[in-house]
Amino acid sequence: MLESSWTDTAGAVAVVSEAAEFDWTWARGDIDRFCSRMGWEEPREWWDDRAIWWARTDIEIEDAVATFRLVGDRLISVTVPVSENGRGAGEFGADAVSGTVAALVEEFDEPTAEWISARYGPSWDFGSVVAGVVHGAAIDVVLVSPMEQNHWIEYRDWREDIRTRAAERLGDKEICFTDAVSGLLRAEFGAWSRAEIDATLAGLGLKSDDPSGKRSDITVEPADDEQRAAFGYGETAYLELAHGCSDILLDNVFQTIFATCRELLGVPDLIGGGADLFVIWNGADTTVELTRRASRYGYGAMGVAVRLSPTDPTQNWLAHEAAALEGDDYDDYDSYDECHYDYYNPDPHQRWHFRPDPARPVRPHFGRATDPTWAVNKWDHFADNLRLLFDSFADELRFVPDIDEIGWAIGIYDELAPIAHGWFSATGCGVHTYDAGGLRTWTYPAERLSGRLVANKAITAIRAPGTMPKELWCEAWLPGRPHGFTAIRFGTRGDRPAARDLPLHW
Repeated sequence: MLESSWTDTAGAVAVVSEAAEFDWTWARGDIDRFCSRMGWEEPREWWDDRAIWWARTDIEIEDAVATFRLVGDRLISVTVPVSENGRGAGEFGADAVSGTVAALVEEFDEPTAEWISARYGPSWDFGSVVAGVVHGAAIDVVLVSPMEQNHWIEYRDWREDIRTRAAERLGDKEICFTDAVSGLLRAEFGAWSRAEIDATLAGLGLKSDDPSGKRSDITVEPADDEQRAAFGYGETAYLELAHGCSDILLDNVFQTIFATCRELLGVPDLIGGGADLFVIWNGADTTVELTRRASRYGYGAMGVAVRLSPTDPTQNWLAHEAAALEGDDYDDYDSYDECHYDYYNPDPHQRWHFRPDPARPVRPHFGRATDPTWAVNKWDHFADNLRLLFDSFADELRFVPDIDEIGWAIGIYDELAPIAHGWFSATGCGVHTYDAGGLRTWTYPAERLSGRLVANKAITAIRAPGTMPKELWCEAWLPGRPHGFTAIRFGTRGDRPAARDLPLHW
């Protein structure tokens, strides 16, 4: 009997119980033996892909199919969906995960780790097998070999070691930049007069000598009369300290500055990505925005920038900008694809953002959070949007400890199951697509190029049924969390119906 969350938690417990008692060799022969032990149907190859086998299970869901991944003759993993495909996301996904994990904890005690292979999710080590739960387009029970689990543990430890030692590899210029940022974050700017700014910079050994107040690494932007009168600025609109660096140093510099900001300012109010990765702290007096500017396929300057601005005037100005956008009548242009926002802004600053602590009282406007999103009507425009979004996910999550994993799914409107779905994390990313031959699966390392590869696989799959972009729904979520993104830009209309309102088609 299906439960209210559309998840068979009893079936999940049964799979893990049997797996814990099974005599695993992690060879191809385990597939037949495990299916026989579970009472599942005879396993079969999935079309011409001998790396993936499948078998129908007795899990009480509509599409009850387990998949087995091999590398040569070595079995790598077993994935058993315990919820309907397409019901992992949405408003009940986190509740379904919590219910499944609670049932497993009651049976097997607390998890031994919070990762299963490359995926984020609680796991239990039974010696010959490691079992875990992941939150994708469906809620899945995943079984992996101890060798596979240890490989990813060592990989994450290696990345963490690189992160903690990043500051040791900085040069003199980078150390000076870090010290200057630390000093600015501790400074008080009073009424943000030019005299106060200059005194603060001088005290830190920084100077802004030319009449415009600008140097290659320091920008002091004056506020004009209108800004002062309308929004309450003093003489200075913002102060920005930037450091250009090579690709080799960029990651180390950003991680060091991010750690410094977190130590002094606490948990960020907003984290997002797109053309650049940005992190915002909305302090009572000062708003701080940290930006990682990365080169895209050989184009663009690279560096790290920290911008400080007076909080209340900046929020007043953002509220004004939001009201102006809401007042514009974009519907007049809706019939012209050339006038859609994403067409004229193919690479906006923001593709996504979220609040690490949604319970914290915050001010209503964040940076450019109010940019409108319009559906595109052409495939090349949709592809541009999806590639920019996935580029950001693939490249930037390794710098954001607040996000363990991002799940995503794309399907046809009014159909529950996605055509393509996958995940991004700090250690890698993956994509699953469906066609006449069955399931296709690819995994890639965590780097910007991987985002484009994932996007291309997804686009190929979703174009196959002859759909148009305006017929698609797209969704992304943070596995296991009831609160997800505060904004995301796929380039589609973004109004997928609630999954509970869609038929199951049994």
